[in-house]
Amino acid sequence: MISSAGIPIYVTTGRNGGIQILDNYVLDKAFFSDKEKHDILSALQSLSVIDNTYERELLTKLSALFNTQPENWVEVDFSRWGSKAQDNAKFEQLKNAAINHKVVTIVYVSSYFKKTRRNIHPLKLYYKSKEWYVKAYCTGKK
Repeated sequence: MISSAGIPIYVTTGRNGGIQILDNYVLDKAFFSDKEKHDILSALQSLSVIDNTYERELLTKLSALFNTQPENWVEVDFSRWGSKAQDNAKFEQLKNAAINHKVVTIVYVSSYFKKTRRNIHPLKLYYKSKEWYVKAYCTGKK
């Protein structure tokens, strides 16, 4: 599939063999259509809400590679009124835990307002109806 997309690969056999992309291969700017480039840049631009340096740098590099700037037609702000830095820190911690399969300790409040500390494995972050949710596996409650 990679080869049919025009990316040159080669296979080496033996103990240290494997599949590799040619060292001097450079991704052709025409590899993505204009719409795909726009969609990629728009998606990265929407991540700017979490104020993460990595996403900003990636957006800058891809904009330069694509020789285009993302259109500034939408602004998304998931933050709540109040401590944006604290919200962003929590979001980053949950995002990193989900991506890297790490455990996070939270304070869980039951429907009876009973607070307990729980260790969870975040699986996914959802944004629905103006609120953030985390889908997770709780090690204590299974």
